[in-house]
Amino acid sequence: MPKQQESRPLVILGAGPTMQQGLAIARAKKCEAWGCNYMTNPEITMLFQVHGDSFVKARFLPFYLENPPKVPLVMQHEWRELPTSVAFPMREHIEFIGFDHILREGQRSGRPYHACTMSYMLALAIQMQCYNPIHIYGVDFYSELRHESTYERPSVEFYMGFARGRGLTLDLPENSRLMTTSDNHRQVYGLEWNPELTKKETEALSHIAV
Repeated sequence: MPKQQESRPLVILGAGPTMQQGLAIARAKKCEAWGCNYMTNPEITMLFQVHGDSFVKARFLPFYLENPPKVPLVMQHEWRELPTSVAFPMREHIEFIGFDHILREGQRSGRPYHACTMSYMLALAIQMQCYNPIHIYGVDFYSELRHESTYERPSVEFYMGFARGRGLTLDLPENSRLMTTSDNHRQVYGLEWNPELTKKETEALSHIAV
Protein backbone atom coordinates (compact mmCIF):
# COMPACT_ATOMS: atom_id res chain seq x y z
CA MET A 1 0.00 0.00 0.00
CA PRO A 2 2.40 2.72 -1.15
CA LYS A 3 1.68 6.34 -0.34
CA GLN A 4 0.68 8.54 -3.23
CA GLN A 5 0.69 12.30 -3.39
CA GLU A 6 -2.50 13.19 -5.26
CA SER A 7 -5.59 13.91 -3.19
CA ARG A 8 -8.73 11.93 -3.99
CA PRO A 9 -11.96 11.06 -2.19
CA LEU A 10 -12.42 7.93 -0.12
CA VAL A 11 -15.48 6.28 1.37
CA ILE A 12 -15.07 4.42 4.67
CA LEU A 13 -17.91 1.99 5.28
CA GLY A 14 -19.29 0.37 8.38
CA ALA A 15 -22.24 -2.01 8.36
CA GLY A 16 -24.70 0.47 9.86
CA PRO A 17 -27.94 1.76 8.27
CA THR A 18 -26.23 4.49 6.22
CA MET A 19 -23.86 2.07 4.47
CA GLN A 20 -25.94 2.17 1.29
CA GLN A 21 -25.60 5.96 1.16
CA GLY A 22 -21.84 5.51 1.30
CA LEU A 23 -21.89 2.96 -1.51
CA ALA A 24 -23.93 5.41 -3.60
CA ILE A 25 -21.27 8.08 -3.01
CA ALA A 26 -18.53 5.67 -4.07
CA ARG A 27 -20.40 4.86 -7.28
CA ALA A 28 -21.12 8.52 -8.05
CA LYS A 29 -17.57 9.66 -7.39
CA LYS A 30 -16.00 6.49 -8.83
CA CYS A 31 -13.68 6.44 -5.85
CA GLU A 32 -12.28 3.84 -3.49
CA ALA A 33 -14.51 2.36 -0.81
CA TRP A 34 -13.08 0.56 2.21
CA GLY A 35 -15.23 -2.04 3.94
CA CYS A 36 -14.93 -4.53 6.75
CA ASN A 37 -15.77 -8.02 7.96
CA TYR A 38 -18.31 -9.79 5.73
CA MET A 39 -18.72 -7.12 3.04
CA THR A 40 -18.64 -8.48 -0.53
CA ASN A 41 -20.04 -5.46 -2.37
CA PRO A 42 -18.36 -4.95 -5.76
CA GLU A 43 -17.58 -1.32 -4.86
CA ILE A 44 -15.27 -2.40 -2.01
CA THR A 45 -11.64 -1.78 -2.94
CA MET A 46 -10.04 -2.72 0.38
CA LEU A 47 -11.34 -4.92 3.19
CA PHE A 48 -10.41 -4.73 6.87
CA GLN A 49 -10.39 -7.62 9.34
CA VAL A 50 -8.33 -6.64 12.36
CA HIS A 51 -9.74 -8.95 15.03
CA GLY A 52 -7.42 -11.25 16.97
CA ASP A 53 -6.40 -14.65 15.63
CA SER A 54 -8.81 -16.76 17.67
CA PHE A 55 -11.75 -14.61 16.62
CA VAL A 56 -10.67 -14.71 12.96
CA LYS A 57 -10.32 -18.49 13.01
CA ALA A 58 -13.71 -19.03 14.61
CA ARG A 59 -15.81 -16.39 12.87
CA PHE A 60 -14.20 -15.10 9.69
CA LEU A 61 -11.71 -17.54 8.20
CA PRO A 62 -14.42 -20.04 7.13
CA PHE A 63 -16.33 -17.23 5.44
CA TYR A 64 -13.26 -15.91 3.62
CA LEU A 65 -12.27 -19.39 2.44
CA GLU A 66 -15.70 -19.73 0.84
CA ASN A 67 -15.68 -16.13 -0.40
CA PRO A 68 -12.02 -15.35 -1.17
CA PRO A 69 -11.44 -11.59 -1.10
CA LYS A 70 -10.29 -10.22 -4.43
CA VAL A 71 -9.07 -6.99 -2.87
CA PRO A 72 -6.39 -6.29 -0.24
CA LEU A 73 -7.49 -7.64 3.13
CA VAL A 74 -5.91 -5.63 5.95
CA MET A 75 -5.29 -7.78 9.04
CA GLN A 76 -3.07 -7.78 12.10
CA HIS A 77 -0.68 -9.98 10.11
CA GLU A 78 -0.67 -11.87 6.83
CA TRP A 79 -2.45 -15.23 6.69
CA ARG A 80 -1.07 -17.83 4.30
CA GLU A 81 -4.63 -19.12 3.72
CA LEU A 82 -5.65 -15.67 2.44
CA PRO A 83 -3.45 -14.58 -0.50
CA THR A 84 -4.67 -10.96 -0.50
CA SER A 85 -4.06 -10.43 3.23
CA VAL A 86 -1.64 -7.67 4.21
CA ALA A 87 -0.48 -6.59 7.65
CA PHE A 88 -1.66 -3.30 9.10
CA PRO A 89 1.51 -1.13 9.26
CA MET A 90 1.47 -0.78 13.05
CA ARG A 91 5.04 0.41 13.56
CA GLU A 92 4.71 3.12 10.92
CA HIS A 93 1.30 4.01 12.33
CA ILE A 94 2.68 4.59 15.83
CA GLU A 95 5.45 6.78 14.45
CA PHE A 96 3.10 8.75 12.20
CA ILE A 97 0.44 9.46 14.82
CA GLY A 98 3.04 10.18 17.49
CA PHE A 99 1.89 7.94 20.32
CA ASP A 100 5.43 7.94 21.66
CA HIS A 101 4.79 11.51 22.82
CA ILE A 102 1.86 10.56 25.06
CA LEU A 103 2.96 10.61 28.69
CA ARG A 104 1.69 8.01 31.12
CA GLU A 105 2.86 8.26 34.71
CA GLY A 106 5.95 10.14 33.63
CA GLN A 107 6.88 7.65 30.93
CA ARG A 108 6.48 7.89 27.19
CA SER A 109 3.89 5.51 25.76
CA GLY A 110 4.08 4.03 22.27
CA ARG A 111 0.85 2.11 22.68
CA PRO A 112 -1.70 2.97 19.98
CA TYR A 113 -5.41 3.57 20.54
CA HIS A 114 -7.95 1.48 18.64
CA ALA A 115 -11.26 0.22 20.01
CA CYS A 116 -12.89 -0.88 16.75
CA THR A 117 -12.18 -1.62 13.10
CA MET A 118 -13.36 1.81 11.95
CA SER A 119 -10.59 3.54 13.86
CA TYR A 120 -8.00 1.39 12.05
CA MET A 121 -9.60 2.31 8.71
CA LEU A 122 -9.62 6.03 9.38
CA ALA A 123 -6.11 5.98 10.81
CA LEU A 124 -4.70 4.27 7.71
CA ALA A 125 -6.53 6.68 5.41
CA ILE A 126 -4.93 9.62 7.23
CA GLN A 127 -1.52 7.96 7.26
CA MET A 128 -1.52 7.35 3.49
CA GLN A 129 -1.80 11.12 2.94
CA CYS A 130 -3.63 10.88 -0.36
CA TYR A 131 -7.34 10.94 0.58
CA ASN A 132 -9.49 14.05 0.92
CA PRO A 133 -12.38 14.31 1.52
CA ILE A 134 -13.10 11.19 3.56
CA HIS A 135 -16.74 10.09 3.59
CA ILE A 136 -17.64 8.06 6.71
CA TYR A 137 -20.88 6.10 6.28
CA GLY A 138 -22.38 3.09 7.99
CA VAL A 139 -20.38 4.03 11.08
CA ASP A 140 -23.59 5.05 12.80
CA PHE A 141 -23.36 3.70 16.34
CA TYR A 142 -27.15 3.50 16.48
CA SER A 143 -26.99 0.32 18.52
CA GLU A 144 -27.98 0.51 22.15
CA LEU A 145 -25.11 -1.83 22.96
CA ARG A 146 -23.02 -0.03 25.54
CA HIS A 147 -19.69 -1.25 24.19
CA GLU A 148 -20.31 0.50 20.87
CA SER A 149 -21.36 3.89 22.19
CA THR A 150 -18.99 4.13 25.14
CA TYR A 151 -16.07 1.89 24.15
CA GLU A 152 -15.73 1.94 20.37
CA ARG A 153 -16.98 5.35 19.25
CA PRO A 154 -14.42 7.52 21.10
CA SER A 155 -11.51 5.93 19.21
CA VAL A 156 -13.13 6.83 15.89
CA GLU A 157 -13.69 10.39 17.09
CA PHE A 158 -10.05 10.60 18.17
CA TYR A 159 -8.89 9.95 14.60
CA MET A 160 -11.55 12.31 13.24
CA GLY A 161 -9.99 15.07 15.33
CA PHE A 162 -6.54 14.06 14.12
CA ALA A 163 -7.77 14.23 10.51
CA ARG A 164 -9.28 17.68 10.97
CA GLY A 165 -6.05 18.84 12.57
CA ARG A 166 -4.28 17.87 9.36
CA GLY A 167 -6.75 19.87 7.29
CA LEU A 168 -8.78 16.95 5.95
CA THR A 169 -12.49 17.27 5.21
CA LEU A 170 -14.82 14.68 6.72
CA ASP A 171 -18.30 13.95 5.39
CA LEU A 172 -20.85 12.28 7.69
CA PRO A 173 -24.51 11.34 7.29
CA GLU A 174 -26.89 13.99 8.57
CA ASN A 175 -28.02 11.86 11.51
CA SER A 176 -24.62 10.42 12.42
CA ARG A 177 -24.00 9.98 16.13
CA LEU A 178 -20.30 10.59 15.74
CA MET A 179 -19.12 13.73 17.55
CA THR A 180 -22.23 13.84 19.73
CA THR A 181 -22.95 13.16 23.39
CA SER A 182 -24.62 9.97 24.62
CA ASP A 183 -28.07 11.48 24.02
CA ASN A 184 -27.19 12.29 20.39
CA HIS A 185 -26.72 15.98 21.05
CA ARG A 186 -23.84 18.09 19.70
CA GLN A 187 -23.60 20.56 22.53
CA VAL A 188 -21.36 23.52 23.34
CA TYR A 189 -20.55 23.09 27.00
CA GLY A 190 -20.98 26.29 28.99
CA LEU A 191 -23.03 28.04 26.32
CA GLU A 192 -26.08 25.84 25.99
CA TRP A 193 -28.71 25.46 28.71
CA ASN A 194 -27.31 28.57 30.38
CA PRO A 195 -30.16 30.74 31.68
CA GLU A 196 -27.83 33.71 32.11
CA LEU A 197 -27.34 34.05 28.36
CA THR A 198 -29.77 36.55 26.92
CA LYS A 199 -31.71 35.86 23.72
CA LYS A 200 -29.59 38.45 21.91
CA GLU A 201 -26.34 36.84 23.01
CA THR A 202 -27.57 33.40 22.01
CA GLU A 203 -28.54 34.61 18.55
CA ALA A 204 -25.12 36.20 18.09
CA LEU A 205 -23.37 32.98 19.14
CA SER A 206 -25.44 30.94 16.70
CA HIS A 207 -23.63 32.59 13.79
CA ILE A 208 -20.25 31.42 15.01
CA ALA A 209 -19.04 28.15 13.46
CA VAL A 210 -18.09 25.84 16.32
